[in-house]
Amino acid sequence: MAQTRIDNFSQVIGQQSIKQLFLSALEKDRLAHAYLFHGPEGVGMDSMALSLAMTLYCDQHLPGGCQTCPSCGRILHMEQPGVTWVFPLPTQPKSLAFDKYQMIVRNKSLAYLENPYMPMEFAPELSSLPLISIDQIRQLKKETHLKMAGAQSRMIIISHADRMNVAASNSLLKLLEEPPPDTHLILTTSAPVRLLPTIRSRCQSVRFPLLPEDEIETALRERWEISAERSRFLARISGGTPQNALLRNSDAFEEKRNAAFSFLLAALQKDPFVRLTESDSLIAGFDKAAIKEIFEVLLMIVRDCFQIQTGSRDRVMNIDRLAILEKIADQWPHLDPADAIASIERAIDFIEKNVYLDLIVHETAQSLYGSQEASG
Repeated sequence: MAQTRIDNFSQVIGQQSIKQLFLSALEKDRLAHAYLFHGPEGVGMDSMALSLAMTLYCDQHLPGGCQTCPSCGRILHMEQPGVTWVFPLPTQPKSLAFDKYQMIVRNKSLAYLENPYMPMEFAPELSSLPLISIDQIRQLKKETHLKMAGAQSRMIIISHADRMNVAASNSLLKLLEEPPPDTHLILTTSAPVRLLPTIRSRCQSVRFPLLPEDEIETALRERWEISAERSRFLARISGGTPQNALLRNSDAFEEKRNAAFSFLLAALQKDPFVRLTESDSLIAGFDKAAIKEIFEVLLMIVRDCFQIQTGSRDRVMNIDRLAILEKIADQWPHLDPADAIASIERAIDFIEKNVYLDLIVHETAQSLYGSQEASG
């Protein structure tokens, strides 16, 4: 390789030790035949796989690819014969023409390669659970028997490999046991335990850790051009994954966050009519899945109140709502966060168990009021 700067893997956020690992392997021409990239969803596993594929073909011979040369472009447009992606796909509905189905799948795949930090979503066009079928693995194996032009290697990337069914897993195992020459396989997953132990044992394991908050904040500002204040907030609530930050950068999330603040403020009021009215409004305005998300945000808010109570403002998650959090802390100084958190966690558990939603919401409001009334 002509250049080996670690920042050449520019499309991958952070993960410096993993970049160094592959720079070393590329310099020594010792890229393994099979890797298992595993870690939390959305930390860059597929982005790194894409970067390695471009590394093998880049006309500029840059680790991670230059993103602009014809070879990199063919990979990003899924037109490079030597690079094969296998994605979990929904089944084709009987009412949908095959050409239309193929077009949807291709468009979703291209959008994913443009930004592998966002999940591939097929709804509303396709609604069934995306899986990797044995037909996909059989087609993959056929392609590996085709001779490559020149002396270039072949790269196969199986994204979210844990979504293979049993037949597909067994079929892939045979490919791993007898890999074709000059072929590199990368399996990515956030759930490696769901893979057959025999598949895991035939791959070199590479674990992708959660990312530091500052790396996510920088990427949000520079790559996605999100404002500094917003980037700081999104990075703080990301839980260490750019995907979480991007998913929460939406009007839908802000609507749920506003609902969570409104629910808490109403629940802490003495007037039972206020609590009842806000509870009814929440039930009427959101479905079960959305209310579960609202309560998850509510957990963050209550924890923030505790950080303010204990003088740890630097650890507040909702840093862009510090003024209202301080108002809650001042107005209800006897709020017991531990009791409130237990109430919300219990509500989330009941929602998952399909307990009557109206009852859950009303009882949670009453419990939150009681968590500051009793301690006061």
